[in-house]
Amino acid sequence: MRVDVQGFVIRFDLAAPWHDPSMPSGERWNFDIENPVFNFAIGYPF
Repeated sequence: MRVDVQGFVIRFDLAAPWHDPSMPSGERWNFDIENPVFNFAIGYPF
């Protein structure tokens, strides 16, 4: 049994939201550095 570890990617990202499409028009663009979002992904980034 062989496992190809080179094709396996784990990512951790920390980002600040800039745009919230659920907000009313005119209030959607809001850079919120106080509430960062943590992302965990398995696989390729794009």
